[in-house]
Amino acid sequence: MRALLSFIEVARSGSIRQAAQRLGIAPTALNRQLASLEYFFRAELLDRRAAGVALTEAGRLL
Repeated sequence: MRALLSFIEVARSGSIRQAAQRLGIAPTALNRQLASLEYFFRAELLDRRAAGVALTEAGRLL
């Protein structure tokens, strides 16, 4: 459940760093949560870029 809420915050903010700050956790911890969510769904949910993140098709469906 926590990973899903974290994913929603990343989707809203468009930034892992900003989402981590809002959630009060380290960006590395947030990345681990996102990786576990992607593993669970067997799909890449975020397109990680230097300028932030964008939702993939699977991420938009979620």
